[in-house]
This record gives sequence, C-alpha cells and structure tokens, in this order.
Amino acid sequence: MNKKIILIQPGIRQSFGFGVPPLSLLPLAGTLKDAGYKVEIFDARRHDYKSLDLKDTLCVGITVITGSQINHALAISRFIQKTNTKIPIVWGGIHPSMLPIQTAENKFVDIVVKGEGELTLLELVKALEKNKSLRHINGITYRENGKIRDNPERPFMDFNKAALPPYELLNDISTYEKGVVHIQTSRGCPHNCGFCYNKNFNKYSYRYKNVDRVLFEIEWAIKNLEAKHVHFDEDNFFVIPDRVKKICEEIIRKKLNITWSTTCRLDYFSRYGKDFLKLLKASGCKSLAFGGESGSQRVLDYVKKDIEVEQTIKAVENARECGIVPVLSFVCGFPTETKKDIRMTLDLISKLMCINKKFSTNGIFVFTPYPGTPLFEEAVKHGFKEPKSVEEWGKCYFGDTAQTPWLSGKYEKYIRNVSDVGYLLFSRPNPNFELSVNYFIKYALRFVLHALANTRFKLRFFDFPIELELYERYAHKLR
Repeated sequence: MNKKIILIQPGIRQSFGFGVPPLSLLPLAGTLKDAGYKVEIFDARRHDYKSLDLKDTLCVGITVITGSQINHALAISRFIQKTNTKIPIVWGGIHPSMLPIQTAENKFVDIVVKGEGELTLLELVKALEKNKSLRHINGITYRENGKIRDNPERPFMDFNKAALPPYELLNDISTYEKGVVHIQTSRGCPHNCGFCYNKNFNKYSYRYKNVDRVLFEIEWAIKNLEAKHVHFDEDNFFVIPDRVKKICEEIIRKKLNITWSTTCRLDYFSRYGKDFLKLLKASGCKSLAFGGESGSQRVLDYVKKDIEVEQTIKAVENARECGIVPVLSFVCGFPTETKKDIRMTLDLISKLMCINKKFSTNGIFVFTPYPGTPLFEEAVKHGFKEPKSVEEWGKCYFGDTAQTPWLSGKYEKYIRNVSDVGYLLFSRPNPNFELSVNYFIKYALRFVLHALANTRFKLRFFDFPIELELYERYAHKLR
C-alpha cells in the first residue's frame, strides 16, 4: 500500500481549542496505522489547507461538528475536489452522524462515516484500496450513481481494543499545550439531557475501558509524552464510581505523580461521601467541569437535566471541602425561559461564588439548537427554521442569537449582554505569555473589561452595552 490517508481537523470561527491536539482524529489514525496504512494528520486550524500535499492519496477524512466549522470543512473539500476529483472525500463526526443523508447529498462530500468511526473507516479504506463495492460496509452513507445509499449502522466496538493515539503523527506536537495529555476512557452517557447529542450518537450506551487499560494509557502518556496532567476527555467519567475509585487507588499505589481533570454531573458529586472525595483529591484530581445550565428548577426540568438546584449548591460545597476546583457552565436563551429564570441563574452564580472562592464558570452560553437532540424539536416549535442543506448549517454559529427566533428586541440584546458579561467576568488572558507591547495592550483591555463586567454582574445592569459591543467587534483580537 503506497497511497496515504489524510485526516483533517478543520478550523472554527471561534479561536478556543487551538492548544488541544485534534483528538477526534487520533483514534482513527491509530487504527489505520496499526493496520499498516500510511496516515497523515493535518490540523487546518494551524496550517493553510492549500498547502496540502494530495499526491498519492487514497482518501481524505474530515471531522465536522455543527456550526461554523462546516464552512471551513466545505472550503477544504472544494479545494481537494478541484485539485484532484478522483480522491474520495469522507466526512465524519457529530454533525454528519446526526444528518448523514443530508450531508451525503452535498456535492463536496462523497461518503459519510456515521457514529463511532474506527472500524468503519478501516473497512472503508480497505474497500477503496481494492476498488470494491461499499454496499456491505455498515456505518456509512454515500452516493452511488447519483443516488444516496444509507447503509445500516455499525455495532459499537470493544473499547478496550482501541488503538493508542499516534501522537508521533503530529509534526508540531510541541506547539500544543505542554505536559497535558487527553485520554478517553469511556464513551457515551446514560442520561437524557435535552440539548445533548448522546441520545442519537451513542444511543444511551456507556462503553468504558477497564482499570488496567486506563492505567496502562496513563503510564504510557507519562513515559512517551512527558504527561504532567491528564484530562479524561469524555462525556461522563463518573458513571461507575467503583471504577473511578479503583483508578484513583492505582494512581496513588503506583505513585504516578500526576494531576488530572474531567467532567462530572452535579447530582453525582453532591452525593459523594468524604472518603471518596478525599480519594479523588489524593489521586491528583485538580478540577472538574460540571453542567450547571440554570438556576431555575423549572428550566432544569424543561431541558431534562435531571438535577436539582440544591444539588448544584451541595456539589460546589463538596468541591470546597476537598479542594477540587469546580468549573460550571450555564446556558441562557432556552425556549420558554424568562428574565426571572435568568436572574435565578445569576443569583445562583453569586451564591456559588460566596460558597467556594475557587468556583469558576467557563461561560453563560446562549442556547444553540443542535440536530438530533430533543430540544431541537422544541426550538423548531418556537420558530427555529431547520436548515435544509450543509451550507445552511454552516451559518448556525455557536451562541448566535440568530438561531433563537423566540428571542427578539430588547430581550435578545439582554441575553447577548448577559452571555458576554459572563464570559468576561471569568475569562483569563492567554496563558502563553508573549513579551510585547501588543500583549500588554490586550492585557490592559481585558483588565478593564473584566472590571466593567464585574460591576455589571453585581448590579445586574445589562443596558447600554457600549463596551460589550466593542468587545463583540474585536473579541477575536483579544483571545
């Protein structure tokens, strides 16, 4: 096999996440590499896609999420098709998996890999290599003679047999976050949050690696990648507490001397006893990300979050007691949500700030409808016009109130201002310090914006947003 497979990470309109390697591509690359194929990973967030070397390429795979990333993925696909029409263009990821037929109808997409992609892509590559029919490959949707064929879905793989991520394929690995390694120990979540992709993507399934495999990957990351901090990058790390307990005990027993972080549900963390919390901290748990979503119980019930406001408070108290940093995210602008509901969210944030001085939030995001989620149907009922093409989905920017038609006039502006204040209140300057005049100007502006956001938040005053409008116009220059 002389031809190569190129896996591409497209860019997005927002600048966050640039320090993180293309995590969704590494498992695919590992599977192909282990099978003997030549694989290249191209991070188009960092490099101009027009510099792609398409010579001797069997196929190109592009991972895509809903929103602005679609635009960049389309631009890359157009370039590839214009350069060499014979190279099959394969799209995978959450968005194509949610809407495989619509995605495959696009002239710049030849094949869609649905859901978990490792085994599907491997079988697809083997068929393309030998110019065989694709009709018997489960997990793909594709065009054949002008018609769309939607093959059956593929059963989930044995996650313990997943390939190790081939970080050596990242030519510029030193430019990503140093000392931090992302490890995925599980996939899926058994819960039913109304805004989450899991229902259709993972079918409520929860698959996980056993404790021995998890410890092997941690030790491998320490030895081969000089890991100092591990982020368990998954939907729900804490589904099985006994498994987490054993992982923590082994980290301590083996004296691995790392810190770690991941996500957790607030209802879980509110119920944990002191011994378990102490174990988490002793094993190196530094911070946990939680979905707080709202301070209104009515809204929490509406979005099927299955948590209570009191559990949020208790979880943040527990984090204070064991010294773990709680990072909560919130959302505003849901259908049926009122100003009263939003004020309850703001009041809850204020209370959590008093309870735990280490409390932080990564944002008060504006709700964005995503395909394949229960709340998407609710959004449509409240006036959201479902995009009819891949190009139209590319206009659905994350956090853009244009996607929430039930918000209008002063209320729409209020929502945007609340979201901007929430970001500025807890945001921090880029940790990659650069000794320059430009850096200090950015730092000074961020300091002023933070002070103004703090004042607005305390007064609950979100009118006349002159500095917020300037922030929205120039935000990309401050990040």
